[in-house]
Amino acid sequence: MSQRIRLSGRFILISLSLAGLTACAGGPEFQGAPQAGAANTGAWPTFGHMPKGATTQFTAQDTQNLKSELEADQRRQQAIPAPRATTGAQVNNVRKQVQEDAAKTLEEIEKTGSN
Repeated sequence: MSQRIRLSGRFILISLSLAGLTACAGGPEFQGAPQAGAANTGAWPTFGHMPKGATTQFTAQDTQNLKSELEADQRRQQAIPAPRATTGAQVNNVRKQVQEDAAKTLEEIEKTGSN
């Protein structure tokens, strides 16, 4: 019986403590730091005024200079000839040459290793 009273007493004590803490949590010290970003000012936004860019905008001369540089780079890259495509016969020839070279190398190793 006394154990039940202790358990219910602990339950009531913990409940009252939590209720007290939740009542205090509504205070200004628990609101957190103000967040950067949009704020509710109570007024509707105006879409007639465009915001200014955060960076300086390109002038017409800057745009023309960049275009001419890119076009020059494109012409220079297009002047480089593309490599020819390899055929199956070329691949087989290279594979055969590699196998022959490997066989020759193995023979040389075996000759020098037996001395």
